[in-house]
Amino acid sequence: MEKNKMMLIIIIVLLFILLGTMAFGAYYVVTSFSAAGEEQAQEAEDEDAEPEDKSVNTLIEIGDSIYTNLLVGEDKKEHIAKINLNLDIKGGEDESEATVATVNSRIVVVRDIINNVLRKRTIEDLKKEDGLENFKDEVLDKVRKEFNTNLITNIYIKEIALQ
Repeated sequence: MEKNKMMLIIIIVLLFILLGTMAFGAYYVVTSFSAAGEEQAQEAEDEDAEPEDKSVNTLIEIGDSIYTNLLVGEDKKEHIAKINLNLDIKGGEDESEATVATVNSRIVVVRDIINNVLRKRTIEDLKKEDGLENFKDEVLDKVRKEFNTNLITNIYIKEIALQ
């Protein structure tokens, strides 16, 4: 009888070990197939995605802030503008590095264009809903013409103060 109890305990222990091993094996198989399925789904997604544009645009700082007088507006008072901005030059083009170098070497010309456009504006012009956008568009147009390129894609205002 003692022998039968001992045998029963050994069988129960072996049964638990066998069930544990089977449970671990099932878990391993399920997670392996799940990970493989996710990898295949990701690869299929990557193939369907549009090719990634590896070009990086270059931001060119114009240097210190520009201070200039604005035109006297409706309030008949003199106002001053302080502005600092960056030019965005499209990357990935053969001529973009040359454009960046040219603009950097002639940053004083860019500053002059900004100054001239600002001096033709009143404080009311700049405070209008689309006032800054119009200012940026005019500067962008003049800078593109000056450097004879469309690679200059945008202007970002870093700082502006109107007084």
